[in-house]
Amino acid sequence: MDESVDEFRIELYNTYPPGFPDHSDIEIRECTWEYASYRLTVWFHKPDGKWIALNTCRYKNGIIF
Repeated sequence: MDESVDEFRIELYNTYPPGFPDHSDIEIRECTWEYASYRLTVWFHKPDGKWIALNTCRYKNGIIF
């Protein structure tokens, strides 16, 4: 998390703030789907051995973060 968070992924810090030792082995999966006029990104985490949605972001094509 500490190395991969930029403006696009900053919301993930709400759940996993940097520097917490308990978060050192957290897995995050990022999936993005492209549609005609927008993209949808969903971040999943695996807190109890099951992948569940953590956060989402829908944005127009061409947006640069």
